[in-house]
Amino acid sequence: TVSSDVFFYIMAGPHQQDDRGNWTRFYTPSGGKPIEFNGLGIQRLHNYATSFGLGKETGIELPGEVAGIAPDPNWKITHYPDNPWSIGDTIVTAIGQGYNLVTPIQLVNVTSAVANGGTLYKPQLVLKVTDPSGNVVQDYKPKTLGQVPVSPENLAIVRDGMHQVVADKRKGTAYRMTIDKVSGIQVAGKTGTAEYGEELTDPQGHKYRRSHAWFTAFAPYDKPEIAVVVLLEGGDQSLEGSTYAVPVADQILKAYFHVTK
Repeated sequence: TVSSDVFFYIMAGPHQQDDRGNWTRFYTPSGGKPIEFNGLGIQRLHNYATSFGLGKETGIELPGEVAGIAPDPNWKITHYPDNPWSIGDTIVTAIGQGYNLVTPIQLVNVTSAVANGGTLYKPQLVLKVTDPSGNVVQDYKPKTLGQVPVSPENLAIVRDGMHQVVADKRKGTAYRMTIDKVSGIQVAGKTGTAEYGEELTDPQGHKYRRSHAWFTAFAPYDKPEIAVVVLLEGGDQSLEGSTYAVPVADQILKAYFHVTK
């Protein structure tokens, strides 16, 4: 709901020993005693990512689709043989940065799987072909790519968190969504800000990186029928999801549900 990077660091940090025999650990701002990581680790994180279709093509019938990257130690040693995987790589992978590369069609597929209870579908462009009289000449049935290895209970927790991103106007990062206010249609979503490029300095002397604005959503929350992904590429600007991508998705959903207020 609050888009906390630290939460995902802790969820991903592996319980393993370093070169000196110390268990991987972190410190809270107010406490001097280290807390040992006990999270997924990169291999389990990678396995879940690929089960949701990341790191491979979806098979959509469009030219030029790319697979993106769902990184793990094997991938890194192949591409950077002198720079083995580190716990820092695991930490940034957990928040979607580092070596991650994700396409919008992959992300909307992930969102759909979360929304529908765990089924990953092959995206299709054509529903049916009809003749001039409206008779169906060819029907295209949905094709499944697989079932994600996540329990219904845990998927429900994720959906609830995504709902609060929009519904919690005090803490949620998608508080600029208005369709729920004017129509009562409940939306669930997740904002994202993808930094890229070299570090820059603004006129006030603050350091920053350019960034793309992301927002992914599904609606209605209690009975999903549409999933939407918005990606606004930053160019020379630093864009972030809640400010720039959320209002675009809001307009798309209003158009889909014929909300005219």
